[in-house]
Amino acid sequence: MFDFKITDNGELVSNDLDSTSDTAKGDELLRQLALCRIKSVTGDWFNEPNLGADLEDFLGRVNNQNTLKEIVDRIEDSLIDIVPRDNIFVIPKVDKEFFEFAVFIRTYSEKPIVINVTLDIVSGVEVKYGINSQ
Repeated sequence: MFDFKITDNGELVSNDLDSTSDTAKGDELLRQLALCRIKSVTGDWFNEPNLGADLEDFLGRVNNQNTLKEIVDRIEDSLIDIVPRDNIFVIPKVDKEFFEFAVFIRTYSEKPIVINVTLDIVSGVEVKYGINSQ
């Protein structure tokens, strides 16, 4: 299975040698799919109307353990069509003004995929790939 390769900002990656589009396969494809699902809002994808974590729904919500659990569930639910739930690990960090999550996805290679999600309850959502992406 493969897909067009896109940057973390959603731009199509092209091969400069022959002007064709690069492709993502294996763990790279899994990382790309996971980032897209976590970042997406339901309805963003014309052929997948239920795809997306809808994390923007939590902006302005009370910063407590119930909201934290709902966000973790939403992240996991957005990924279960591409990753078994047993391969998804979400580690939350609660701060006064924002939620942070380290999302680990077990892969077939030695290194897990790590996606950092920050949800500032006032200003917005930020999703980045890698452990030290902040």
